[in-house]
Parts: sequence; C-alpha cells; structure tokens
Amino acid sequence: MVNEFQLYGMEAVNENTSSKTCTSSLYLSGVQTQSMTSVTYTSSNTYLLESITPRYGNVVGGQDIVFASADISGSETIRIWLEGIECQSVTVASGTATCLSAPRLDAPEDADAVRIYIEGMGDMALNDLTFMYVSYWSEPSTWG
Repeated sequence: MVNEFQLYGMEAVNENTSSKTCTSSLYLSGVQTQSMTSVTYTSSNTYLLESITPRYGNVVGGQDIVFASADISGSETIRIWLEGIECQSVTVASGTATCLSAPRLDAPEDADAVRIYIEGMGDMALNDLTFMYVSYWSEPSTWG
C-alpha cells in the first residue's frame, strides 16, 4: 500500500515573465487518473546563480569553489554537488556559498555538472554556468 509519494518535473519556458502557472495531471499507464492542483513558478522564490570561481577544479579535490548569488542571505542551509559528487562542506555568507570540493574518483556518467539545493526553496537556477573537474597538466598527481 502506498500512502504518500512525491512528483518532480520541469518545464522549459521561453518567456520573459516573473510568474508562470502550469497545470498538472497524473497519468497511470497512459490514462489520466486525476487532475492535480496548479503549480506556480515565481522568480522571487528562485535563487539565481551569478558566477562560479574557479570554473575548473582539480580531480583530487580539497579546493574552495565559490558560488555567487545576490539571493543568498547567509542564513540558508545549502548543499552542492559537482558532477554528482557532494561537496565535503559548504560555508554560506551573504552573497556566496563556498564549497570544499571532494575528490572525483568515480562520478556518475549522467550527473549534472552543478546542482545547488537550498533547503526549503529547491534547486538554484544555474544561469547556464558550469563547473568541471580536470587533471592539470602541471600537477604531479596527473602523472601518477
């Protein structure tokens, strides 16, 4: 018996609006079983990423990566994943969240380059910004 479940979804909208309401329906085996309440996106409830510094990080980890957003007040609980690997720690201050990167030993192939989750708000809008683990040519760890 199932007592509770959660649904997740995304709709890409090419509109310049600060609010958008989407209708939702539940389908089982291709048959609509129930209309559900509408979901409203409001830009004031969505954090927007402004920059990532640096944009590349060493695969051995242990590097501070700074994510800047004017929406961060400094009191949030934030979790950050880089290529599917959760940061070792996240420090939050007004305007920034700083991630201590973890080593990239084995990452899921289909992982998002960056995921920033704000507790109580959901995922941050990434504004087409990305991060990539790399092996620097000049690092001894690159060569064994």
